[in-house]
Amino acid sequence: IKPTTLSIIIKHVMEVVENTPVKGKNQLNYAILIISDLVNELEDGDEKTLLINMIDNGSIKDTIELVVDASNGNLKINKIV
Repeated sequence: IKPTTLSIIIKHVMEVVENTPVKGKNQLNYAILIISDLVNELEDGDEKTLLINMIDNGSIKDTIELVVDASNGNLKINKIV
């Protein structure tokens, strides 16, 4: 896992979490927990520090929420208004 592959990791983690009995906001927390565990397994370095900062500052949470909103049709993208 590294910053350039983070979107792929988020996608796979979200798919895995979707197939668990965990639902609602708990899914978001579970996904972040999984990603945090993956990041914590990395060797110390700049990439690990950046990923930890992205978790801590809410960037990964916001990205997951954006994906959820898009999948639920809550974005006004490509819609005729």
